Amino acid sequence: MIKKIKGTGFALMMSLMMMAASGCAGKKESDSERAPIEQEKNISRMVNEAGKAEAEGTEDYTTDDAVVEEGTAAEYKKIDEFDTKLTSDNGLIQVEVDAPVSLTECNSYPIVKVSRDEIDEELLKKTKNILLGDTTLYDGVRVMDPDIERDIKSGVIGDAEKDELMIGGQVYYDAIGQHPVDVSLRKVADMAEEYSDVENFDFYYNQLMPEGELFYGVTDGRDGEFASLCVTNSDSYGSSLKYFSSRDYFVRSGLVLPGMDFAVWPTEYGKDYIVDDGNPQRIFEPEEPSEPEYDENGEIVQWVGSGKTDPNFEGFNIIDSTKETNNLSKEEALRQAEEVLKELGLDDQYVPAYTEDSYLTDPFNVVKASSGGSRYTENVTIGRVWDIVYERGVNGNIVENFGEKYSENYYHGEVDKQVWFGESVRILVNDNGVVGLFINDPMTVEETVVDNSNLLGFDEIKKIYEETQLETLNGMSSFDSILSEEAGDLMYDIKIDDIKLRYTKVSEPENFNNGLLVPVWDFSGVCYNGQGDVEGEGSFIQINAIDGSVYNAETGY
Repeated sequence: MIKKIKGTGFALMMSLMMMAASGCAGKKESDSERAPIEQEKNISRMVNEAGKAEAEGTEDYTTDDAVVEEGTAAEYKKIDEFDTKLTSDNGLIQVEVDAPVSLTECNSYPIVKVSRDEIDEELLKKTKNILLGDTTLYDGVRVMDPDIERDIKSGVIGDAEKDELMIGGQVYYDAIGQHPVDVSLRKVADMAEEYSDVENFDFYYNQLMPEGELFYGVTDGRDGEFASLCVTNSDSYGSSLKYFSSRDYFVRSGLVLPGMDFAVWPTEYGKDYIVDDGNPQRIFEPEEPSEPEYDENGEIVQWVGSGKTDPNFEGFNIIDSTKETNNLSKEEALRQAEEVLKELGLDDQYVPAYTEDSYLTDPFNVVKASSGGSRYTENVTIGRVWDIVYERGVNGNIVENFGEKYSENYYHGEVDKQVWFGESVRILVNDNGVVGLFINDPMTVEETVVDNSNLLGFDEIKKIYEETQLETLNGMSSFDSILSEEAGDLMYDIKIDDIKLRYTKVSEPENFNNGLLVPVWDFSGVCYNGQGDVEGEGSFIQINAIDGSVYNAETGY
């Protein structure tokens, strides 16, 4: 369950979500008197455990007078320290825990029933009116990829290659003003005939979400501001609303998956964080020289990379934006963000999780610059924003979902996959105002099924942790069943430095679109490789605070 690093962009978020998709392996039985429930983690039984008046092995962590106001986060308090060390039998993986144990100070830890929701047309129209006023929007589906457009105009892409790029029916950005669109959601299936000339529409939207809804509009940029607004509702991939504006370059938001289409990272990481070749979370990679692959007739079938860095590439050139500046105070940025939330009617549902002064850039708008002959650099323009993330709150406890939760149904030999990513609202603010709004996989709260859960004592959680952490890592794709390998030198050293009681969403495969928000103990830290370099950071295991079962990020339960 290695989670995304706070503030990173869409590409990084997705790569880490794929790490998380492997979830957790099976756990051993605890030898304590009150063992965790069986592996199938029966939801009804868990609810019964939570509601027991005098449950064996439980502890009352509540504070009677700690009443939490709506839309705020409860304060954390330290209740314990945990110090232990685990090493796999083959010596390849080591986990060192040295962390305070904290939980929120509140008067109850409820269990809440939720269901998947969608972005409706009312929210789409509100967003457009609040952030873009009466600005006309144009057809984002028809606008050409800016990278492709630039390379066609410069001659890098010739007529023969254009046929391979699925650009039929799309237009150059400077002609998009001929294609205004109404701000309304439409069924993708109903749009198929109208967009039959746009090859990419069928390949992307119609194949990925034939049952879904879509709106995708962009501004024409004539006033010097480029903006994009997109909503997707998909049974398979969930729902999202994406708005982003820039004064530097054309922007787009037409991806089906929730999340951002660009990169955001804390300024403390440095300007070159996403180009640093020592950074495992880097966004930008040097190009590889390509060579043709021929068929039996001597015709080029495709171009393939040689696997070596292009010798003509001289490096990345980081350019500070003069238009996307950020001289606002944190307080003013939060005020603007909360004002937008209130206007959208979302202010009582979400809790501010973190606010960071950050850099941002669009990975799709890197510009090559010749430095003589065939030598070149790649210019990356970066701006500054306050990156403000809101998560759903349960009595002041932040709900954080790490990784994808999916259900697979097999029929006619095919796999129907549904994904339920984590719910969040992310707002970007700088000197130009609100320049980004991202609403990911919203939920509807159905009811409170347990007013105040009985939680296992942390001594019990410690035992479960020590029995399950290595097996859990072994079940993650990022560690690739490492416990089954032969003995050798240390490959991974994980240092757990943060243990908190959080909430996550628990569901069952047979009832995938419904779930429960429940308290879990989250163990977070940093993973280093054998050379001491950072491999990743985030959540390495979550243990259900009610029944002691290990949460599986892949299945969502």
